[in-house]
Amino acid sequence: MAWQFNLKLRDPATGQIMFAGVSAVPQKAYIKQSWFMMFQDMLNQVAEDRELWGLNFAVLCKILARMDFENWVLICHTDIAEELKTSQPKVSAAIALLLKKRLLEQGPKSGRINSYRVCIDLAWKGKARNLNREAEQQIRQILERTYEESTQ
Repeated sequence: MAWQFNLKLRDPATGQIMFAGVSAVPQKAYIKQSWFMMFQDMLNQVAEDRELWGLNFAVLCKILARMDFENWVLICHTDIAEELKTSQPKVSAAIALLLKKRLLEQGPKSGRINSYRVCIDLAWKGKARNLNREAEQQIRQILERTYEESTQ
């Protein structure tokens, strides 16, 4: 898509009106780095939760940095431990806390590699319409669980 502009220019010496046509082709703005959206309310809750300070927060940041579309991430606990210069059991404990606080949910295992999904209330990587679909699906699941628990 190109934009066409017709400009009227007046020659200051003669006062004669001249026309100039200008075409402009807008360029798409491409972000050259990986990106995701973060939600401020949940981020504020994370920041205020003292259990998530320190190494636990660093592990969360490493997970967010590796997050793929629709919030899936494959994680090798040993790799994160090496990057953070800590032990694998400490990283595993941090991930267990993130699971307990529902910032992560466990996904299927791929060999020795664990998969997780980052909570959609914290961050989202993908199309906005898919986020809305995912939120509706999670609400449906919560309602179904609540119904099942109430009928038992």
